[in-house]
Amino acid sequence: MTFLEAPTALPYIIAIDHIVQSKLSSIEVIFTLIFYNFIFVFPLLGLLLIYVFYREQSARLIIKIGY
Repeated sequence: MTFLEAPTALPYIIAIDHIVQSKLSSIEVIFTLIFYNFIFVFPLLGLLLIYVFYREQSARLIIKIGY
């Protein structure tokens, strides 16, 4: 992990702390972390799917934006 990635890890560390303090069983902790990770990654997967299915339109938009 680099210094620039630290701000994105902070919510995850805080979430893990709250989950551990909640006195859940091991199975509940695992499923809670899986759910948290799914919620965290879902928007990124959505963007990837949009790019995959609308590649040409996405490329034009990216060029228009200036990247």
